[in-house]
Amino acid sequence: MPTGSYIAYYVGAHGGRRFIERYGRYVLIAPHELDIADDFLRDGARSPCSSAGCCRSFRTFIAFPAGVSRMRLLPFSIYTSSRLVYLVPGAGLRRMKFGQHWDALAPYFHRFDAVLAVLLVVGVAAFLYNRINGLTSAPTVEHD
Repeated sequence: MPTGSYIAYYVGAHGGRRFIERYGRYVLIAPHELDIADDFLRDGARSPCSSAGCCRSFRTFIAFPAGVSRMRLLPFSIYTSSRLVYLVPGAGLRRMKFGQHWDALAPYFHRFDAVLAVLLVVGVAAFLYNRINGLTSAPTVEHD
């Protein structure tokens, strides 16, 4: 079982929302975005735990927001565990095949290092610029 996902889920469920409400602005999370995440994650059928389970970086970080939104534990457990059935064998097979041919493939990967680095820096800069401008111009929403 994915123990790390359950730990992140419980950390999010027990204190994660208060933490994000208090310090979220420092990592560019607007208060109204918590409500959007709640609406999206509470319904397990539309959950990113199921729909984007094959994306490694997304899979890694979805457990904490699912806990913050208090997604029901049963759908979370089903989605989190079911991905192991098809992802683990596929990842092992890919790693085995790439590992056998890594020396032949390495020159092709290194040709694009500089291009990828520039695209990454430009993308992060554009994201931060738009995000900071959006947060400073967004109206604040008062909760009851």
